Formats: sequence, C-alpha cells, structure tokens
Amino acid sequence: MSNNLTSTTDLKRTHRLEALDWLRGLLAISIMLYHFHLWQIYGLQSDSLLGRLGIYGVSMFFILSGLSMAVVYNGKMEDLNNWLTFFIKRAFRILPLLWLAVAAVTIISIFIKHESVSASKILLNITGAFGFIAPAEYLNTGAWSIGNELVYYSVTPLLILAYDRSRKLGNAVLAVCIAIGLAFSFFLLDPLIPISEQWKTYINPFNNLFLYVSGIALFYNTRKATYTPTLALIAITAGLSIFLLYPAHGDQISIVTGLSRIAFCTASLLVVYGFYSYRSQIPKLLSTPLEALGIATYGVYLLHPIVNSGITFSLKLLKVDISPYITIGISSVLSVAIALAVYRLLESPMMSLGKHLSSGPRPAPTRS
Repeated sequence: MSNNLTSTTDLKRTHRLEALDWLRGLLAISIMLYHFHLWQIYGLQSDSLLGRLGIYGVSMFFILSGLSMAVVYNGKMEDLNNWLTFFIKRAFRILPLLWLAVAAVTIISIFIKHESVSASKILLNITGAFGFIAPAEYLNTGAWSIGNELVYYSVTPLLILAYDRSRKLGNAVLAVCIAIGLAFSFFLLDPLIPISEQWKTYINPFNNLFLYVSGIALFYNTRKATYTPTLALIAITAGLSIFLLYPAHGDQISIVTGLSRIAFCTASLLVVYGFYSYRSQIPKLLSTPLEALGIATYGVYLLHPIVNSGITFSLKLLKVDISPYITIGISSVLSVAIALAVYRLLESPMMSLGKHLSSGPRPAPTRS
C-alpha cells in the first residue's frame, strides 16, 4: 500500500510536487498488475521486474509517505493543536475509502464466497486498530500497508519535531530505525523459508518503519540541495538499474533479506529521490494521465482486488472463458475508472470535510 497511498493533489496548493504523483500512479499500476498476474496467470518470483516491484512498490509508498508528511508539516509540529489537525486530516484521508473497501470485501466474503467474517475482525479493520494490535488481521488484499501507515502516522509529529529541533537528532532516530530493519532482514526473517510462511514477520510495522523515516530524512537532508533534471534522471536510472540487474532468484524472500534488502531499499530511495528532485515539466500527453493515476492511487491500490473478484465471479456466472490477459486488461481499466470516480465522490469530499473540521471555528466578522 502506502503507503502514503494518498495523492499530493491535496498538497498542491502550497507544494507543487507533481512528479511524486506520477511515481505514485506508476507504483499503484505495477502493484495492481503484479496481483492480477498472480491471480490470473501465475505467481512471479524475485528474478522478474514486476515480482520485485510487487514487493518494493509498497516500500516506495512508505518512503513517499514520510517525504510528503515532511514537506507539508515541517516546522508545524510545535503546537499540540497542529498535532490534532494532522490526525484529523489523516483520518479523513485514509478511513473513508478503507471503510468502503472493508464493506465490499465483507459482502463478497459472506454472499459470494459464503465465508464468515468475525465482527471483531471487521471492527479491527474499520478502526484501523489492526495495524497496532494484529497487523496480519487485515481484510483487504494489501491493506496491511495501510495498518503500517496508521502506526507511522501516530508517531509522525514526534519524528517531525525531532528533525525540526536538530537534524542530528532526527538522523539518530533514523539510524535506530535502520538498525531495527537490519535486524529483521538479517536475523528475524529466514532466507531459506518462503516469504508466504513468514508474512506476519515481514508486515510487522517495525520492519518497514525505517522506510517511512527515510522519507522524512530525505526531505530534511536535501532541503538545501540544488535540484537539476540531470541529477534526477541519474538517480532514477541508477535505482531502476538495480531493480533490473541485481542478481536475485527464487522466492521473494531472497529480495527482502540480507544484502539484497540493502540493495533494493537503496534502489527505492534513489527512485523516490529522483522523482522528488525532478522539478521540470513533461509533455501534457504524459503528465495528464500520470496525474490522473496519482489521484486514483489509493483507490487503485485498495479496490483492484475487489474489481478482480467481481470480474472473475461474473465470468464464471456467465460461463464465459476468455484469455487471462484480456481479463487483466478489463480489470485494470475498470479499476482505474472506479478509483477515479470514488476519489471524486468520496475521497475528495471527505478530505474537504476533514480540512474544515480541523480548521476550527472562525471568528465572526465585525461590523464597521
């Protein structure tokens, strides 16, 4: 997920970082295609680009999330009222679509798959508490990352405050988080056991915390840097080269443990930094669809598994047998279209409401 899976569109009034939206949209599409390939054709392993992005697309979402929070809230966490504003806005950004997805999955489970869903599990998901209490108890495919995000949001004011007080202090916190992440990749995760059998360990919020904090660190450690398109393209090219050329084979556990973990996290940081530092315009023929994907990112991420279930069930009900590639194409287009509609009808109004509620009462105008 992160994800931050939310678009920088809601930040653009003060921070125009369209390139981050482009990256979010591309990552959401890659994760969607990874899942569709898994469900419709076969699972991808660690030697394929899509298999790698299926894992590290979410990692880059975490980095993007921390970076976006630092861009918007740096210097604004000294006041407890700003903490409350932050939490209200994040709740109205994340929870409404999560509720919709939880409702859809629950209906599909009960009425189509004829599987029971416990009330306690539903409660954990609609409150977002699963991320804190039981990270593996998520209902929606990929929603584990949303649980992780909510955990990271809970400490974001402290992380921002640490960096605002002293960059050395913030980087010391980052170093601790990196050490925790290395403990997972070198000791807590076994490279000889498939990742599916260690999934609960992998999705532990502490395993990916350093990625979120790295995003915050990226802002504070490069805020005075001079950004050039050339430097941005070098960073993106270097990151993508690692994703394409790094030698890794077999189960995806091989790319989240040991030295491979360091290599792919470095690649993820390079790609995010490259897009963050790219401040030039691109042709509208490219920017328009990429910005649309940026807006649709959160919806694409959470809703594409539901769309896949609906398409698969419909084809089975109608006894229609078509190529899995056609099914993937239909599901992909429909997922993006539904995500855009949901953004306009649900997400955007809820963000506006959250902003209104967090702004507090306004003083009444005085009469002259």
